[in-house]
Parts: sequence; structure tokens; C-alpha cells
Amino acid sequence: MKKCICFLFFIFFFSFLFCGKLKAQIKVFTFNSDSLEVGFGKKSMISKDSPMTFVVNGPLYGADSLPVGGYVDNFHQVKIWQNPTEFGGNFAVRNCVFGRKTNGKFFMSSYDNQSSSDSIQWAIQNGFSLVIGGKNVCNPNSDSNTSRSGIGYREKMLVVIISENVITPYKFAELFIREGCSDAIFLDGGPEVGYSYKDHNSLSKSSAIKLQFFHFSPMYEIK
Repeated sequence: MKKCICFLFFIFFFSFLFCGKLKAQIKVFTFNSDSLEVGFGKKSMISKDSPMTFVVNGPLYGADSLPVGGYVDNFHQVKIWQNPTEFGGNFAVRNCVFGRKTNGKFFMSSYDNQSSSDSIQWAIQNGFSLVIGGKNVCNPNSDSNTSRSGIGYREKMLVVIISENVITPYKFAELFIREGCSDAIFLDGGPEVGYSYKDHNSLSKSSAIKLQFFHFSPMYEIK
């Protein structure tokens, strides 16, 4: 009888540790649009001394350590939007431009629907889209499992989710829907997934482009 009790206790204890560890490796960060400033790596004009800095790897980059897609940094089009079919891979799958306009509103739309960058404060071009119009657009039958990072928005809130656990694209997209996001896009996956906040730093040194967030409030982390 004692052996049975010990065995059951061991199963319970192991399950608790496993579930706790699984939950601890999914992080959700939210940023209020009214107090949010965003920059890109060392190219950003925003001071590195700005308080409460959060940095995440992404978007996808090439062999030259520069973003594959176009991007706008502090109202300046650093790189023009690229034709995703010329690159292939995840970049060519449901490729979109994700960013924030000068009126403070977030947006996500097709790369060829960007007539001008004059009204854009910051934006990135990447693939693949996770959520469009509140719907999960990923293949529920995909067995692609890896750690992932992504970015989405709801109302005036920007949402960054990082799964250090392996997760399929469909299940990862569901995390954004759970947070009420109308649109979300993939940032990076595998060993390149990383972020820096407070005392934590798992950023990949090989990725030259990093999204930097400043002066944001409120913020929460699901541990």
C-alpha cells in the first residue's frame, strides 16, 4: 500500500513540475500604444538609455545579417518592401507588413499594398502571418515543432509572445487569439528566438536586427 501511495505521489509531483515548466516557457508581453516607442537595433534613433527597454530578436534576416524584408525605422524607410517570392521559405508564406502608423494605430497588410511609407512610424516585413482578421490562418495539421516568437495587436495594445517550448504554428497562433489579437505575424523560430528584459537575456548574437521597445506601459509577463 505504501509503495502505491509513493508511486501516485511521484506521478503527481512529476506532472506538477512538467506542467509548471511548460507554462513558464510561454511569455506574453503587452505594450500600450500611447506610451510605446519602437526602434531597430543600433540603427534606431531612440536613446539606449530610455527606461524599461525590452528587446526581441526578429524579423527574419539573411546571410548578410540584415533583414530579408523591408522596414521603416522612426519614419525612415531603411529598406524598401521586397517581393517575397524571390526569397522563398517562411518569408514567402502569407508575407505581410506589420507596424504602426503616425496616428498611433497598428496595422498589418500585404507588402504590395503599401503605397507610401510617409504615414508609417515603424514597420517590418515578414512571413508568415499567424492571425488575420481574428482568424487563425495556420495549417492545423502542420507538425512543424520549434520555439517561436511573434508579434500582434489588439485595439491600442501591442502583444509579443515568445514560446521557448516547441510549438506548432497553429497552436502558436491560438495564443494570440487568446490574447484578443486581430492580427499577428511570425518573428523568428528555433535557436534565434530570444528576448532581453530586466535580468533575462537570451538574445541571439547572430541576429543583427532586433526590435527595441521603450517607454511602454502597462506590461505583464505570464510566467
